Amino acid sequence: VLLIVCANIANLLLTRFSSRRKEISVRAALGAGRRRIARQLLIETGLLALLGGMLGLALALGGARLVADSGLVPNWVEVSLNWRTIGFGFGLALLAALIFGVFPVWSAVASPSQQALREAGRFGSGGRGANRMRKVLVVVQLALAVTLLAGSGLMLRSFAKVLDEDPGFDSGGVLTAAISLPSTRYAERPTRLAAFARILERVRGMPGVEAAGLSDMLPFDGNDGGASYRVDGREQTGTPPHGHVLNVNDGYFDALDIPLLRGRTFTQADWDEARKVVIIDQLFERKQFPNGDALGSRLDFGMPSAPDLYTIVGVVGTTKYTDLATANREETYYFGFADAAPQAAMLTLRSTIPPAALVEPLRNAIRAIDLDLPLFDVKTMQERIDLSLSGRRVPMQLLGVFALIALVLAGIGIYGVLAFAVAQRTGEFGVRMAIGADASRIRRQVIRDGAGLIGSGLGLGLVGAIGLGLVLRSQLFGVGSIDLPSLAAVMGLLGAIAFVACWLPARRAASTDPIEALRNE
Repeated sequence: VLLIVCANIANLLLTRFSSRRKEISVRAALGAGRRRIARQLLIETGLLALLGGMLGLALALGGARLVADSGLVPNWVEVSLNWRTIGFGFGLALLAALIFGVFPVWSAVASPSQQALREAGRFGSGGRGANRMRKVLVVVQLALAVTLLAGSGLMLRSFAKVLDEDPGFDSGGVLTAAISLPSTRYAERPTRLAAFARILERVRGMPGVEAAGLSDMLPFDGNDGGASYRVDGREQTGTPPHGHVLNVNDGYFDALDIPLLRGRTFTQADWDEARKVVIIDQLFERKQFPNGDALGSRLDFGMPSAPDLYTIVGVVGTTKYTDLATANREETYYFGFADAAPQAAMLTLRSTIPPAALVEPLRNAIRAIDLDLPLFDVKTMQERIDLSLSGRRVPMQLLGVFALIALVLAGIGIYGVLAFAVAQRTGEFGVRMAIGADASRIRRQVIRDGAGLIGSGLGLGLVGAIGLGLVLRSQLFGVGSIDLPSLAAVMGLLGAIAFVACWLPARRAASTDPIEALRNE
């Protein structure tokens, strides 16, 4: 976007200095040195950059406040401007304007004054070199816009694929919350288990609660606990396999609607008797028990000299735990909640009413058990998934805004160049129409001139888009680096906008009044 803006600035300066070409030539003919003229033009360029930087600062301050208040970014992301950011922005604005203002200034003062006066009097020509550079800059703008829009299209389609991913459970109608038992009063394991049992009993009796479960962690909460294991009765060579580990109770799978594929889930007897049983997911079964004979097999979580054996009693569906776009590379197994008896736990409720309506009744239920029990991190399961995507969503939103800006700037750029060319050639069009050229022929010529620029820009942009897609390949999900639907949409959209930008000046050229044009010349 910065390069597109700079190309537009250079085009505007070329147009401005071309319209003053006669003035600059007269001053040079009267004895003004090139250095003096160039210094004045550079000062004017610097002042424009300073004013643009001030306007940009005002927009940045307002935009940062708007983004911070919009809820588009997570609360833990600070959206603000500091002096370092402001200084960098101002410096970049001045540097870009001066660098891209050098050629327009050089173009304005480089031609000999007599040649410049002759060109300035030829139907208002702005100089062949300046005209060529304006066309080159338009082609560059279009190419950059195609590249940026194609990259944005790839990332947006990739993000849409991520949103369509199945996490392996149903997040609809699920409320989650964290409960922490004070260590001073719940230091003993039986005391903690009794407290969690009372909480479950109270919560399951709440109106609208369909299922309630406890776990030591939840999917998409940033935790990724794991441990190594060995399959009992098999020779283990090399590094033992490793898997995700969760401690859950019998209601966890019902609360998240994780399907039971074979066997059973945990029972109250497992809780009461602290049975050494374990449940594995489908990925675990495929890796270690491809013949489907997992039930009844035992896993060893101890040392070779001190085995710690657990019997597999069930197989459940595979769920994602870290990110929707990240396929599980490691299997998952579940211990009973009573095995860990943690000090803090995550409570998961599936409701038949909107989850938000359960928040206050849930707080009241916890207070009824113990006024000192803190309930925190209350979120729906969908909110947790959305938070896990914030690292992708915010850049996507910014990329979409930048792509829209690039689209507008590219349209403005080609319109500005053709409109200026038509204005400079008004006298020529007037003469041609006076000697018999019809309006449609003039219109076709202007559109043909613009079509050449559009074709060159789109062609270069297509090459850039393919290259950018290859660079972004590792960041894409479910989309190839060369995505034909995205490229076709970008080329069609930019081509349509560029054609409109050509057609408007062409219509103006075709409506030229020969007598008025010649009188002005």
